[in-house]
Formats: sequence, structure tokens, C-alpha cells
Amino acid sequence: LQESDFSLLNELGDSFSQSGQEGLLMFRNGTVCDDVFNDKAADLVCQAMGFQSARGWRSGYFYQDIDAYEILLDNLSCYDDETISSVEQCSYTIGDHNCGHDEDVILT
Repeated sequence: LQESDFSLLNELGDSFSQSGQEGLLMFRNGTVCDDVFNDKAADLVCQAMGFQSARGWRSGYFYQDIDAYEILLDNLSCYDDETISSVEQCSYTIGDHNCGHDEDVILT
């Protein structure tokens, strides 16, 4: 994983980088599944995108055209301990998933 792999989309499908807004978490050109995703993963992904930390996260359908995107990242596991300080240290699966878009990660 690289920090530049992550971005947020607003409800219109446009990329944005404004703090405090809710957005669909994107990995490259696809979405991120919520399997094993946790608060630590949310914070580290937000830090990778230049934010201080996540205000919160949830999962679900974010906007109606979501089916145009493939689910690319699953099982993003960032254990909640002090040794993990970057999203690059987390474990994950790329391309192989068991998810639907109702499990897409949405960050604030």
C-alpha cells in the first residue's frame, strides 16, 4: 500500500480533500470493504491522506452509481497497538473479496 492509493469521493462521485466531510473511501480506482476494518485503520488511512485522524467511519451504500466501481481492497487489518504507525504496516487483500457495496467504507 502507498499513501497515494487512497482518496475520498463525495456523494456526487467527485474526489475531495476537505477535512470534516463524509466520503466514500477509495483505493486506487475501487472501493474498500469493511471486513476487519477498525478505528485504527480509519485513523491510519486518514493520516495517509494528510488528515490528522478520522472523526468516524461507517459502511454502506454511499451513492447510487456505486456499482460502477469495483471493490478492490478487503481485509484491511490494522491492529490497535503502538507498533503500527502507518497504513503500509497493515495487512490486506487486493482484488479478492467477499463483499458487496453495502460494506463499502465511508469515512469522516
